[in-house]
Amino acid sequence: ASLANLSDCALTYPNGQQYRAAIVEAQNGGDIVFLDPVDASSTSFIPARLSASPAVGELVASLGDTDAGALHVGLINEIAAATSSPSLPAAISTTVAANDLVPGSPLFDAAGGLLGLRTSSLTSASGAEFYPVSLVTSAIPK
Repeated sequence: ASLANLSDCALTYPNGQQYRAAIVEAQNGGDIVFLDPVDASSTSFIPARLSASPAVGELVASLGDTDAGALHVGLINEIAAATSSPSLPAAISTTVAANDLVPGSPLFDAAGGLLGLRTSSLTSASGAEFYPVSLVTSAIPK
C-alpha cells in the first residue's frame, strides 16, 4: 500500500498507547516517512544522538522485530557513495542479519549514536543495508 494518498496515521506503542500523527512527507516509495505528532502533547520525545561518519569495519547493531526484542550485531562492510555527491554516503552495507529487520529499523554505532535507517529498497547478499542518517536528515522537510 502506498502512503502517497494518506494524510495521517495512528502510532501504537508496545504499551498500547496510541497517538495520531500527520504524514508530512513520504519518500522512496514509503521507505522514509516523516511524521508530525498531532495529539502527543503530554509525551516528551528525546531527540536521537546522531553518529559521526560511519567507517568500514565499525561494530554496529540494529533492532529487529519489536515483539521479539531482537538486537542484531554486525560490522559495516561497505559504504556506497551517492552518485550525485561522492562525498555523501548513499547506503551503508552491513553484516547485520536482515531476517527480521523491518524498514525503519535503526542502525546504531557502539556508543549508541544513530548511523542510519533500514530500507526495503536496498538489498545485499551479505546482510542488511541502511540509509545513512546524513541522507535522512538532508531529506527532512523544512
